[in-house]
Amino acid sequence: SNGKISSKSYMPPLTKRSLGLTLAGLGLLFTLAWLLNAPARLQPTHPHVLEHKASMRALCTEALERLDYVGAEEHVRNNTVGLSLAGTFNTHARQSLDRTLRRVNNIVFFRVGVLTAVLPFMPLLAAASLAAHLGLPSAGNLPASLSRILQLAPQADSPFWGPVLPCINAVTGMAVVVYCGFYLWLEERQVSSCLLISGHWYTYTLTTVACGLCLAVLVSHAATSHNSQVHLWYGAWCAAYQALSWRV
Repeated sequence: SNGKISSKSYMPPLTKRSLGLTLAGLGLLFTLAWLLNAPARLQPTHPHVLEHKASMRALCTEALERLDYVGAEEHVRNNTVGLSLAGTFNTHARQSLDRTLRRVNNIVFFRVGVLTAVLPFMPLLAAASLAAHLGLPSAGNLPASLSRILQLAPQADSPFWGPVLPCINAVTGMAVVVYCGFYLWLEERQVSSCLLISGHWYTYTLTTVACGLCLAVLVSHAATSHNSQVHLWYGAWCAAYQALSWRV
């Protein structure tokens, strides 16, 4: 698929206007979140957790002064109080669809990570690759209405794959950097500096950036291709991700 796309210059360049608006929107979103102290306003941290984390950070600092890195790691990553409170709440709280979805979304969005930005495209890419390797009928051989929706044939003149494949490639590369940055750098810094780091907020922030950049690419493509509606569907996915991930 990538070979066919690269053999023909079909993907239009990302316009400065789209990129500028995207970066400005992301900057405004994160600035407001910082000014409003968004995590605390979404759900205040339990006082017992605050007290426990403060004491664990103090013990971590003392362990580092003794060059006890094993003890420092045990202290800074001690989540026993929070896990206990969460277990008690899940046992006694009334079950609802929202709470069930939160558990599912926690697994999907925050385990998949930054690749959530291109998650809707992955089943279609798998289907297109399978069809190409097995010689199955392409979207062009399907009924016209279904062909327009799926656009499974990964051809250079496809209004679907033309802008989507660069997004998949870019986000995949970004995911490698994000994962390595967290597990090879941030986790070590968490111990060596006794930092209290939220992996969920780290993942959410960078996934939102990836969604914004992909949306800018798709909007730029739509400006030159009047038949493309991929950006509308993708915008709905980005909105759904924001709503569901914030509930987590």
